[in-house]
Amino acid sequence: MSDDAISFDALLDACTDDPGTHARTAAFALVTAYDHEVSEREIARYVELVGGDGPAFGALATAMKEDLDRATAWMMAVLATMERTEVRVEEILSAGRAAIVADEEIRPREELALRLVAQAIGLDPDDV
Repeated sequence: MSDDAISFDALLDACTDDPGTHARTAAFALVTAYDHEVSEREIARYVELVGGDGPAFGALATAMKEDLDRATAWMMAVLATMERTEVRVEEILSAGRAAIVADEEIRPREELALRLVAQAIGLDPDDV
């Protein structure tokens, strides 16, 4: 594992100590990072909906936006290790959808990120 992947892991752990929240945090962060902006509104929405630490989430999403290719591969790996139940999959997809509208602007890059989240959790990206 590269140092960058380890730092993403450390930032994720700083967001929440609840392993069950890691997948939702990773999905929300990827969608947030994909438009190359991390706004205070997105951070606040993350805290409201997912319940993790706001400053840590801001640091994670900012780090991810600096290297989206590596961030995407990392997020895919995080989601690949989670237990897949219908409820968990829907929670993760809902977190990604919430991130798209968190800054009140819907951008095509964010929709692309949501499709990547769907693919990572075993859904057809065309169905999201």
